[in-house]
Amino acid sequence: SVLDLRDNTLNKRQCISIAALIPQKVNPYLHTVDMGVANVRDEGAEPIIQSLALTSTVEKLDLRFNQLTGRTVSSVAELVAAGHSLRVLDLTGNGIDVRGHTALATALRSPNCRLQVLRLSDTDLEVRSLQELTTALAANTSVLNLHLAENMITAQGATMLAQLLKTNTTIVSLDIRFNSIMDDGASMLASALTDNKTLLSLVLWSNHITEVGAQALSTMLKTNTTLQNLDLGRNSIGAGGCQALCNALSSNASLSTLGLASASIQPEDAIQIAAMVGENKALVRLDLRRNILGMSCILALSRAMNYNKTLQCVCLDVDELVQSETPDLASMITTELDKIQQLCEQNIQRAQTPQFAAQSLRQLHSMQAQQLARIRQQSDQPAAGGTDPSSEPTPSREEPEA
Repeated sequence: SVLDLRDNTLNKRQCISIAALIPQKVNPYLHTVDMGVANVRDEGAEPIIQSLALTSTVEKLDLRFNQLTGRTVSSVAELVAAGHSLRVLDLTGNGIDVRGHTALATALRSPNCRLQVLRLSDTDLEVRSLQELTTALAANTSVLNLHLAENMITAQGATMLAQLLKTNTTIVSLDIRFNSIMDDGASMLASALTDNKTLLSLVLWSNHITEVGAQALSTMLKTNTTLQNLDLGRNSIGAGGCQALCNALSSNASLSTLGLASASIQPEDAIQIAAMVGENKALVRLDLRRNILGMSCILALSRAMNYNKTLQCVCLDVDELVQSETPDLASMITTELDKIQQLCEQNIQRAQTPQFAAQSLRQLHSMQAQQLARIRQQSDQPAAGGTDPSSEPTPSREEPEA
């Protein structure tokens, strides 16, 4: 069962009452305690942690955005070190001090640690604490997914993470979006991944990476045979970075998802991407949203998809592509977008993807089809005095898809 108390404001007295529901004798089937954004603070979290020590069934603990300090985190770390059943720990958005980070690092060194997913995004992770964390994880054999977004990690921190990837043999996913590793940090990670045989997913969204860093990562992709997901969205990779990625992916046989949303891609760069699509034999999902593509790119992508047998989803800004052109060109773009979508559907069928795995892709295709239908309907109506703005609110912050 799940104890879901997220998005509530809970005082200490309420937390004490809730804690009574956690022990295994009271709730033998409880596997998740979700107290994200519950404003419990240290005094409210204390009875919850004490009750967790009385159960061996809870595998997920979510304490996001609760104004917790190292005091509470140290108590959680004691459970982790003792071999508690916890597999997923989310401490995102808490101002954990050095004491808390040090306690976590110590727990990760314990041979009893069973933690598999550790989320420490936006936790004021200082350089010293990151060093302790990466040193502990170098010998850890349980953690599979590590989230360190929004921690002001620089190239120095990326060097520590690169060293971790050279020795750790269990981490399969690293998410460091919204940091500032820049080109030097990207190059260090690329160097480490040249020999790494474990990491499957690397999210570098919004890290001030330019074409220099993109070129280093492209060189890595020519030899790395295990990385499956690379997100470089919201980094200005430039024409040189785009060309380098396309050259590498023409022969790379392992990368299945490439995120290039908001990557400052211009129409001439997009043509290179289309050429790569025609040669690549591994990509399943390609995200090109929030870039300047234009008619020539859509035509090239449509033609290239005739030769691609694996790509199941091409994420594009349908409305923006159509509305930016004249009515005649908009009609042509709509036709080509239909072809791209149909060819993606054919690839899904060709791969015989199980229905549950293909559902999210089909949902996206359905949404894009609805957009196209709406655009056609609008084009059939007489011109009005102006264009209605989209009813959907503009997101305050761009983020890659989960």
